[in-house]
Amino acid sequence: MKPSKDEKITTALQGYFSSNKKLKNGLINEEISRIWEDKMPASVKEYTKSVIYSYGKVYLKIESAALKHELHSGRDKLRKIFNDALESDLVQEVYVS
Repeated sequence: MKPSKDEKITTALQGYFSSNKKLKNGLINEEISRIWEDKMPASVKEYTKSVIYSYGKVYLKIESAALKHELHSGRDKLRKIFNDALESDLVQEVYVS
């Protein structure tokens, strides 16, 4: 069976994204930010200054000391939330500052 035009384009785009690390990292960064917005309650998002993904690590910048401490304690749970939403093990570490 001959691949359709859409399948050829999809294959080409997947190859391009997987070979371009900066582009892939940027797309994952956007997806991580979206997951944070979708999964976290408003009270947490209110104190979130930034969410950045970079090569297997998620950096959370939090303005509240109490929330920072609580999120630091739950880093493994946060990593699991991100990886479950991404359906892969892209997030290796979560840093809270």
